[in-house]
Amino acid sequence: MKIPKNWNEVTIKQFKKLDAIQRGDSEEKNIELLGALCNMNEKELYDLDMSQLTELNTKTSWAIHLPPTKLIEKFTLNGRQFRVEHRANKISVGQYIDLKNYLKNANSNQNMDKILTCFIFEDGKDYDTNNIEELSELFNDYLTIDIAYPLVVFFCNLLVQLTETIQHYMEKKVQQQMKIVMREKEKVEKLLAKDGDGSRPLKPLQKLRKLISMK
Repeated sequence: MKIPKNWNEVTIKQFKKLDAIQRGDSEEKNIELLGALCNMNEKELYDLDMSQLTELNTKTSWAIHLPPTKLIEKFTLNGRQFRVEHRANKISVGQYIDLKNYLKNANSNQNMDKILTCFIFEDGKDYDTNNIEELSELFNDYLTIDIAYPLVVFFCNLLVQLTETIQHYMEKKVQQQMKIVMREKEKVEKLLAKDGDGSRPLKPLQKLRKLISMK
């Protein structure tokens, strides 16, 4: 039995188990959490005597507190160098859409590994949907929570900011388009009032219809 001393010894896979147990309704939740944290199977867990259980509780009390939200820019995992992209202006539409899809699940903790594939790239490489599954498995099995958790929190907050920015931009564009439409409408009305036969305002009418179709 290996007792982790900090979050830097707990992988995403273990954290998912902890999270699932924490959200469950088991009467033995605290004991099951200890088992998941220490990678103990059911027999090992239930063979503990009470003094051992108390000692285990004491040694893992640090897990009450989640890791501090300290971000990193690069790290090494299984001999491979990775970099983290924190800059919102460098995020592609594809990354934004994928991130939104991974966060559709009310419990984003279960998608931590996939969320991170949107912003963590191996040195010399860029975002590639063909690498998502391979990176997701690597992060799930080997990336520790001291690195993963702060980044997931950061990217979740970033998504909210991006969504608000995009929404604001779209609303502004619609308002601008509506002003153009109203100006063209006024021109057409003036021409119609001036020319009763309706022959001259043909081009303004065509322009107005085109603007309306773009809304």
